[in-house]
Amino acid sequence: MTNLQDKTVAQLREIARSHRPEGVSGTDIVHANKEKLVEWLSSTSEQESFYSEDELASEQASEQSSASEQEQAQESSEREYRRHWLSAKEQQEEEAVSVDPLAQAIAKAVQPFMEQKLDEEQVKDLIEQHASSPEPKEIEIKQAGETVAVIENQHYKFELLLKVCSAHVNVLLVGPAGTGKTHAGSSVAEALNLSFDALSVGPMTSKADLLGYQDATGNYHNTALVRQAVNGGVLLFDEIDAGHAGVLTTANAVLANGHFGTPIGMQNKHDDFIMLAAANTFGTGADRQYVGRNQLDAATLDRFAVIEWSYDESLEAMRCGVSGQSAPEFKIDHGGLVSRQDWYERALKVRHACEKLQLRHVIGRAVYHGCVLAEQGIGLAHLDEMLLWRGLANDQIQKVCSESGITQIGA
Repeated sequence: MTNLQDKTVAQLREIARSHRPEGVSGTDIVHANKEKLVEWLSSTSEQESFYSEDELASEQASEQSSASEQEQAQESSEREYRRHWLSAKEQQEEEAVSVDPLAQAIAKAVQPFMEQKLDEEQVKDLIEQHASSPEPKEIEIKQAGETVAVIENQHYKFELLLKVCSAHVNVLLVGPAGTGKTHAGSSVAEALNLSFDALSVGPMTSKADLLGYQDATGNYHNTALVRQAVNGGVLLFDEIDAGHAGVLTTANAVLANGHFGTPIGMQNKHDDFIMLAAANTFGTGADRQYVGRNQLDAATLDRFAVIEWSYDESLEAMRCGVSGQSAPEFKIDHGGLVSRQDWYERALKVRHACEKLQLRHVIGRAVYHGCVLAEQGIGLAHLDEMLLWRGLANDQIQKVCSESGITQIGA
């Protein structure tokens, strides 16, 4: 009987392959250790037919060669699998880049319904539900038939704001917090290729904050208002209704005239100076939400065209990366275009009606501003809201219309 303990593991495995013990598989033999192999072979009844030393050496060499070939084949197989895997991965990445994500989302959403007959409305609903986000909005601004600016991702009333500013009419944006009034001001400067400055107004804002001051050595320190007014640019008076009415009248000359006074003398206002103001109220004082707001002087308010700047929920949705919101319909010529003569007569009728009704409402520069803006292609409905009504309650507007004999546009 062969002494199994003297055999190597390889020899034992070869013997076990030739004289496989009952119940032992080839895989078991390959992974068995020496002790297990000896146990299996000791229990077999065919120990007398074990290989000779020469046969075992030959078989061992053959086994090593076969194992080497198997390893090479396995490595080759792994390389081939890796190559195919990488190829598939690259193809998927390429497809992900080349195919519009919105198209993929729509295809995935529509697939379960391919065997059904969908009407046009159902298809539209599916596209809207699975759209990744609203499309960026572009506002094209033209002057004299030529495009002067194309602005993306702006408030739906931005075209109106830019047209008014281009006509060098001061604008007061009135709306709740977070509607993008400051951003709109900087966008106007960007569209018109002008510099931009913002001045926050509050109860402690002083005359020196507006027009500058001379220090003890005689050096003059200017302000954002003076810089932009003298050099040309866009200035935003932010939170103007939080300032002191008396102090703000200091800026009235800058808002309406071609020159203004400073601590170092009179300064000429640049032709490219544009004044914007932002407020949460119409300058009529505090309400239950904005309790820190003041009444503004009528002379200050009269220098502005007022644009109500509400939330643009479609713009919010786009910035948040969600879908389902559409911008309100906006037409720059809403209400129809009017001539200078028509506007002049309309504005005077409203002025006389307000005086007769003894309303605290001034129609002053609105007469001239409306003539200028009418030539910009701005519709009558917008002109009324910006220049005539300017925050009047609806019942007051109806009284004025009744007294003056004009029709309220859009009512």
